[in-house]
Amino acid sequence: MDNLTHTFFGVALAQAGLQRRFGRGTTLALAVASNLPDIDSALMFLGGDAWLYRRTLTHSIVGLPVLAALAGAGFHRMCPHISWKSFFNLFLLGMGGHVFFDLLNSYGVVLLFPLSWRRFELSWVFIMDPVFWALLILPAFAALFRIKATFKIWRAALVGLAFYVSFCATGRVLARQVFQQALRRQGIQPDFVYIFPEALGPHRFRGVAREGGQFHLGLVRWMWGRVEWAGRFPSEEGAPAVRAARGTDFGRKLDWFFKAPVWRTAPGSPEEAEVFDLRFQSVVIKWRKSPFQFRFKAPKSDDQKG
Repeated sequence: MDNLTHTFFGVALAQAGLQRRFGRGTTLALAVASNLPDIDSALMFLGGDAWLYRRTLTHSIVGLPVLAALAGAGFHRMCPHISWKSFFNLFLLGMGGHVFFDLLNSYGVVLLFPLSWRRFELSWVFIMDPVFWALLILPAFAALFRIKATFKIWRAALVGLAFYVSFCATGRVLARQVFQQALRRQGIQPDFVYIFPEALGPHRFRGVAREGGQFHLGLVRWMWGRVEWAGRFPSEEGAPAVRAARGTDFGRKLDWFFKAPVWRTAPGSPEEAEVFDLRFQSVVIKWRKSPFQFRFKAPKSDDQKG
């Protein structure tokens, strides 16, 4: 999820009762904890393929306790009236909430790193959701205007958030059923089916099915029991340029990272290949260029190298 959501979730945890229990410093600690796993965003500045290692160590069951211990020690020095153990638990709570929210979208979290490179994801909620913002930010306005019983409003917001996440999870299950029924009606016998969350609400999801060397993409309106087909994407995995691209170190890493990769010969350049992931190919948002789309240039010949 986005950092605005993470921050206000930490604030909500504090204002719903933990601030009253532990005292000054609790809200700041939980706000920091709810963002701390994203320190691995610094990898983006390293360039190259470093971005592939986002949501690994600092989001894993191995890394979280280490971060909680270090951050807890630092905050205990600033706020000695709260024990290190309490800060440790607060940071585990805040960071655990962060990882859970990241699991809700389809980007994935390498939860068991370095024991396993598997990416886990629930794919219930789009990476940015206005309902999350509304539920978590509105109580802040109540506090701003000094409305009484503010902590009850924060608690109500957290309860509302739990119900909303449950609704999204149920929607995805039903969306998969609707999508599979639509595939059968079309006579499609897929070897891969996945349901991705779509932007601007869980009343629709994005269905992806692969049959042989072709992906079928559809917008699943599960509440109405229908699918709006959005296109077919042939994956030219047998093309020479594609085989060469997939054989590179970066190509193999993309095959690990991508969920529904479409490999194809680059338009207008049969000696080059390109790839994008239908996980990020929103039907609702019209991208000028697909996010995470990469092009592999043709290797230079001996004459060109000379």
